[in-house]
Amino acid sequence: MAARVKVHFPVDPSRDVEFDRAFELLRDLVDWSAADQLFSMRGNAVYTTGVVL
Repeated sequence: MAARVKVHFPVDPSRDVEFDRAFELLRDLVDWSAADQLFSMRGNAVYTTGVVL
């Protein structure tokens, strides 16, 4: 049985804000339902296009 290593990821509030802004911009630019219709799921797909984006 392998030993588990505890990994610490430093928290940077300014990066969190930057990510939130980028995600909001993406939400404003992309019509998720249109993307899902344009790139419909195939039989072996796990995620919709919107989730992947």
